[in-house]
Amino acid sequence: MSTGWLVGQLPRAMAADPVIAGVAGICEEIADTLRAGVDGIGHHLDLATSPDPMVRYLASWVGADLDPGISLARQQELLRATGPLLSRRGTRYGLELLLEALTGSRVRVGDGGGVFAEDRLPPPDPRVLVEIDDPGELSAQQLLTMIGAEVPVGTVVELRIAGRPVGEQAP
Repeated sequence: MSTGWLVGQLPRAMAADPVIAGVAGICEEIADTLRAGVDGIGHHLDLATSPDPMVRYLASWVGADLDPGISLARQQELLRATGPLLSRRGTRYGLELLLEALTGSRVRVGDGGGVFAEDRLPPPDPRVLVEIDDPGELSAQQLLTMIGAEVPVGTVVELRIAGRPVGEQAP
């Protein structure tokens, strides 16, 4: 019987005991499995090589819940774009970049927000207009759901795809 790295570390009397050597051998196999997992973690964190479930799990770290129906390539693209956008989340610019990554298309977002002098404050406008050239793999409802998660509560979202109004989502 060959001894492994852990059994080889036991004192000679303990290594000669078949029960102790067997338990140490089991611990060695478990440790080898864990070590292999830790050694390969870089491949799981690299979006180019990580499996589908890992991409979705990594996306959950940055608040991007990915639809499993979206292709792996599009999920990876979205995750690559989402991380750097965290500081812009909730802004017009952040929403544009997020939707561009999600659809692979040009996106324009218009809203009534801005910075105004106190005496020139316009009336509240809870509407956000989102214009997308091509929705890619997503339906209008999937886009409205994704947009609704990014805009402030109480916002009315109007979605236009290729210039055509396709839906509106009220709070």
